[in-house]
Amino acid sequence: MHRLLNKYLFLFNVGGLLYVLIELIWRGWSHWTMFILGGLCFIYLGLFNEVVRWDTPLWQQILIGAVGITALEFLTGCIVNLCLGWNIWDYSDMPCNVLGQICPQYMLLWVPVSLAGIILDDWIRYRAFGAATIQCRADTAEQIDYLDASIREEMKEMDTSQVVIAVIGSNALFTFIQFLIGRHDKKKEKQSDETKGMRDMILGLGHDKLLYLTDKFAERGGITQKERRNLKYLYDPYVRLGGNGDCEVGYETCEKLPTLTDDEAMQLDGRMKRREYGIEEREV
Repeated sequence: MHRLLNKYLFLFNVGGLLYVLIELIWRGWSHWTMFILGGLCFIYLGLFNEVVRWDTPLWQQILIGAVGITALEFLTGCIVNLCLGWNIWDYSDMPCNVLGQICPQYMLLWVPVSLAGIILDDWIRYRAFGAATIQCRADTAEQIDYLDASIREEMKEMDTSQVVIAVIGSNALFTFIQFLIGRHDKKKEKQSDETKGMRDMILGLGHDKLLYLTDKFAERGGITQKERRNLKYLYDPYVRLGGNGDCEVGYETCEKLPTLTDDEAMQLDGRMKRREYGIEEREV
């Protein structure tokens, strides 16, 4: 029992580290939940590797492995993204996605990952835990002997670097990953441009409104309490977005203006309008 626990802990750690490493290479960051997901995926591939018949074609093992990883990804996404709202990933812009958590394009990516997991699982189990681990994949002593001899022969011809190169060195996988990276970068660039455009538009509108109000209050020579609060309400987010310059000078000028009542402000505004239209005031 202790040996079995150590084996699965070892496989869980290897799977978690590999998953996080893939994410770091792919998008530059990862999340601790991805370590757990990677570990569970590797254990799933290992358990599947034990249950499947020893003579099952490799392509069938890979396909079932990819489907299982996709199911684990969907379950994890429903928890961390939809329920907890952590937004670790989102496939909403991908065709035929399911709730933004899985999509056919990334399921194809799990095919070579599944191949890697199956090969590495066999390799790690045999290297780290001995030939006894292959007994679960055979039904008879003859099959066990056959598997043991086959794996020993393969291990003589295969070292760690060859395993890794054989799994990730295919042109198809490299091209697909390049496509995903390019799509991801274009999406981020587009979102960045849109965000910058919206920010610039908001800054422009805020700048125009603040200039109009500060010039008006300065010309009037006073400001009401309501106008002072409204001006601050506009100015604070404008500064947080990076605005300054003329609006900063105007705002500071208005801060020093005397406080007027609403009636006083209306009278002064009326005088300003009459001067603007060239209407002389009557002397009382």
